[in-house]
Amino acid sequence: MSIFTNKHVVVAVLVAPILAIGAWYLVGLIGAETPHAAVEGNQYPLVAKSNCRYESGLCSLENGDLEFELYLTPAQGTPRLWVRANESAQGVLVALSSGDAVPEPTAMQFEQSEGAWFLDLPQVESESDLYLVAQVQGSTYFAETTTRFFTRLDSIPTGRD
Repeated sequence: MSIFTNKHVVVAVLVAPILAIGAWYLVGLIGAETPHAAVEGNQYPLVAKSNCRYESGLCSLENGDLEFELYLTPAQGTPRLWVRANESAQGVLVALSSGDAVPEPTAMQFEQSEGAWFLDLPQVESESDLYLVAQVQGSTYFAETTTRFFTRLDSIPTGRD
């Protein structure tokens, strides 16, 4: 005699996934944090997306609808770090550190034609820590990530950024 000939087992196998999905949805409704607008003067973290953790050539940082893209381009023999945001930022500071040294933040310059902030970097290490602070609409946003994304693997196809 098979276990699936019992009508109670068959009903339980059919009902259990429906109850699990319903419970997941209700917990999301009850326990989820409701999004709210940024309050002027407050500080908010930016979350580094997965492309910041590998050699992708691009790093995306976000908090809600606010997104920043970081990438490196060569400029007159020195690498240039670019930061582009989907909203206008009043100022951007960047600091690079390797090891236990306390980084000194440097203000980035705004390039009107590119619509992005830039900073010429004297030397680039692929395993440094990058700290970013940006002022957007009176609120301060900050992030910490590695500089592994500075290089781009040849196996990653172009045009999908």
